[in-house]
Amino acid sequence: MVATVKVNSIETTSNVSGTPKKFTVEKINNKPVFYGQMGSNLTVVRNTETVVTGLSTNEVDSHGAFNQSTFTCPSNQGGVYFLFGQICTDFDAVGDDGERSIGHIYLNDVEVIQSKFSVQDEQHSIFLSNNMRAMVRLEPGDVVDIRATTNDGDASANARLAGARCNVGGFRLMGVT
Repeated sequence: MVATVKVNSIETTSNVSGTPKKFTVEKINNKPVFYGQMGSNLTVVRNTETVVTGLSTNEVDSHGAFNQSTFTCPSNQGGVYFLFGQICTDFDAVGDDGERSIGHIYLNDVEVIQSKFSVQDEQHSIFLSNNMRAMVRLEPGDVVDIRATTNDGDASANARLAGARCNVGGFRLMGVT
């Protein structure tokens, strides 16, 4: 069940002076905002860092700055952004025995944050999921992407990223300089 609350303004009372403070919905503006999920599985080469592409399902792109794999900070939209992403490595088709999955968020080809999931050999891991979150200052023209690195130690084949379980997104934080 989903609820929708529609308001034109929110009023709070300050504990200091008791004077009501009012702000309108128009002032709550965490844009630009972008988001996308993978629409189908993506095969990735073992032990090779790969830019995740095909993030076009359920896409949100308030400023036309997201191209299904990278977000480019628009002109006059610099500031502090909350970035997030998830990858899910699927070892089902390669023996159910994956050992490592790493998710990365990059800014201008420099890693901002990494999430690593490793298991000992022969643990029979089918799915390994990585979640990343970071607050990062972006300037106009900065480029953000999400990448994945996988490892299947017995070298039976390349793993794949599991479609809708992979996503990336972000938004500028209002009032943060």
